[in-house]
Amino acid sequence: MALVESGASHELSAYQLECERRGVVDVASLIQNPVWEPRYGEYDRDNQLVKLDMLVGLVRMFDEGRHSDSPEFRTDIEKTANFINHSFDMYEGKEAPADQGSFGFVVPTRVNRMDWDYSQEVDDHFPILKYVDVATRQLMLVGMCPFVIDTYGKSPDGKRGYMIFAPLFENMIKGSEADPNKGDIANGMEMIGVLDKVINDTARFAKERLGIPVIGLGAILPRITDFGRMIKEDIGVYTTTGHAGTVALIGETLKRADREGYVKGGLEKVGFIGSGAIGMATAEMFLREGTNSITISDRDKGRLGGVVATLQELYPNAKIVGTLDNAEVLANNNAVVSAITTKLNLDDAPYKHIDLDGKLILDDSQPGCFEPEELEARGANLVWPIGTDGTVGGYVTRGIFDYQGTGPASRSDVWGCEAEVAAIAFTGEYSKRLTDQATPEDAFAIKALCDQVDLRVARLQRMGTYLEDIKNPVA
Repeated sequence: MALVESGASHELSAYQLECERRGVVDVASLIQNPVWEPRYGEYDRDNQLVKLDMLVGLVRMFDEGRHSDSPEFRTDIEKTANFINHSFDMYEGKEAPADQGSFGFVVPTRVNRMDWDYSQEVDDHFPILKYVDVATRQLMLVGMCPFVIDTYGKSPDGKRGYMIFAPLFENMIKGSEADPNKGDIANGMEMIGVLDKVINDTARFAKERLGIPVIGLGAILPRITDFGRMIKEDIGVYTTTGHAGTVALIGETLKRADREGYVKGGLEKVGFIGSGAIGMATAEMFLREGTNSITISDRDKGRLGGVVATLQELYPNAKIVGTLDNAEVLANNNAVVSAITTKLNLDDAPYKHIDLDGKLILDDSQPGCFEPEELEARGANLVWPIGTDGTVGGYVTRGIFDYQGTGPASRSDVWGCEAEVAAIAFTGEYSKRLTDQATPEDAFAIKALCDQVDLRVARLQRMGTYLEDIKNPVA
């Protein structure tokens, strides 16, 4: 084990101060060893167990007895090692699943090396990581094979859904705060090769080990896998992007927020941050359902111009404004949908002086585009598009995984992309799956399937908390 030398005295960085505040060991700054180098697309059980041993040794050396002498610490080591071995046994076919799969919901992780917001979502499976910094948490996940995060309730035929981890990471693409333009994989062709390998390895695991006929793609997976078309046909598994379920839930969530008094002035005027696949489809759906004024922003001038022109042609009597300025959308609309993957800092100059009081912001981004506390401190309300499982027997209710308070507020609450794949599997309507950009027709079709199996809009919420518990009254 090689440790990084430290000077006799130095000023702690903001990252180290945050580690101290949280009472965790900054392992990432202590160790220099090739086993910790991120090798994306490679899965190595022995290497993961070596990393675990090193991590445990450093925590015992540097946590000053706060945790490492406790029985809980020893239990967490054992649980983490058992989960690593169990995951590789499942992936390698040495251990069979208890039940055959009815659907799979495939997700990457939101954990990245510079953002603490979602770092605890790994604690259920790797409990030893709660003693270390967020960079080490991400680096520990690199090298894991595709694995089962959780199972859902059984369907009438005795099968069940599986939530599955695809080992893809934001740090592959995006760099640190110090160098935000450089991710771990700088070469574009290398990146495509890793994406192709990992998503196909994950699809093959779902089909061959779990018997799953259809998988839904969560978070950024539709975008980085060309709407799932990167998955090879010979694997024999259906895919669906989840975008139609998301678009449908955005609509239902805003309607519920309007009914409950969270939207000043109603939904005749709505703003959209992002004109990509979700943003355009949602904007068109609202125009079709009666919204007569929208402002839509995007930093891609060409894409934005095309979207605005298309929507104006389809809805000539509506007022449609395109802008490169996200702040304009926030300033001029009381109901705003965010559908981008970039975090916005409300303390930055463009946003600092906007009056947000009484505004309703729906954030479809995961990780989130907005910090809930920042918005709420300025009088706005933040919601996520979340559905809830009303199926007989809890067919789409997770067994144990609760995102440690950073996801849906209940294990029976589901993402739109999660609801989409479950509804398709439950009804057998595989022809409704999506492998291209969603349209309002797709959203209406998936909503009908969700209604059929009783997957409906949930109580308004964000980041593991229901809005009724944190409500900012509408002025």
